[in-house]
Amino acid sequence: MERIAFYADISVRRGCGFAALAIGATMMGLSGDLLLALKSGAVLTTLMDAVLMLMAANALRRDLRGTELWALLGRRHGLAMSEERALGIVRMVLHDTLLRYSRWTLLSAGLLWVLALTVWASRTV
Repeated sequence: MERIAFYADISVRRGCGFAALAIGATMMGLSGDLLLALKSGAVLTTLMDAVLMLMAANALRRDLRGTELWALLGRRHGLAMSEERALGIVRMVLHDTLLRYSRWTLLSAGLLWVLALTVWASRTV
């Protein structure tokens, strides 16, 4: 079970890392205008959170055999139980991992929105 959670974490972390890299590069490209950079980062991070939540919702009924997690597991779950029950556990672990990263992403998006609002308010005063 720990092996499945470890590889689920690696799989989701890798995807979030690539998305965060793209968001960071976009924000750096727009760094000439701090408000625009923060707003674009906030919007893109919110979009990333929405994608994570959709993936978590679909993880419970999705066929995992074509996913990165399944490839990392070596195309076998290694659980001593029926195939359908084992796949249900793998789906649940992936679902929980996606939701955990979704919470962190939502927190990051909220922070970016607050920073953007603060910069906007300081410009209007």
